[in-house]
Amino acid sequence: MHLTFDPSEDKGSPVWSPDGSELLFHVSLGGKTHAGIYRKSSSGTGTEELWAQPKDPDTALWPTDWPRNGQFILGVQGGVVNRLRGEIWVLPVSGDRKPRVFVRAPSAAYDGQFSPDGHWVAYVPRESGREEVYVVPFDGNQVSNTQPFQQVPLKRGGRCPRTAEHSHGGAAMVKSFSMSAQGANSGIGVEVRGNQFSVSEVRSLFRQTLFVVASPYDVSPDGQRFLVNGFGERGTLPLTLVVNWKESLKNK
Repeated sequence: MHLTFDPSEDKGSPVWSPDGSELLFHVSLGGKTHAGIYRKSSSGTGTEELWAQPKDPDTALWPTDWPRNGQFILGVQGGVVNRLRGEIWVLPVSGDRKPRVFVRAPSAAYDGQFSPDGHWVAYVPRESGREEVYVVPFDGNQVSNTQPFQQVPLKRGGRCPRTAEHSHGGAAMVKSFSMSAQGANSGIGVEVRGNQFSVSEVRSLFRQTLFVVASPYDVSPDGQRFLVNGFGERGTLPLTLVVNWKESLKNK
């Protein structure tokens, strides 16, 4: 089925809607139609609807994924051919339908794809000088609470990583722990079966004021116990309030 008909414009990067009833595609720069992401019925009926435009006039914007829950769309603003610059955008399907910047890498980021459960996004940056696959968590509430065209903050960061491992049902289970700048310790599980792996949700474990020098904490091999290098209990000095202190001085 022929879906678009104007030979004067380059169109491409088709992405199916979750139910298959619609298609997203991009219109390239240089034509008489605005460049950006367009939406059209997969039956070929109806008109093309402009969904989003690039913010920078000399860049293209194309879709990369429309996940099962249908709530958000991933796209890339950047160079289609040279891939020397690019950032991943996320577009809400409902609400204001304005894009937010999801990944802005030092060089470029491309090919954003949701995990089947919609909790993770895989993408390809060029930070190491070659193309590799990275995975970051996705929180729809954070996207909705971010202003249009602004960077979506990734609330899950960490430092001082530690790991523990055990076997479960023939699979290698790796628990990874990290500490935030505010002293909150969190854990995440990675299940490995052969060459496949799955990652669990990040779970907050405890909050402790740590002495962040050298090794602030360690974890037992089974991931059940923690040794924490904290400040310990701090005593508090009593507060004494003196009233009518001038009269007390007169009596001395």
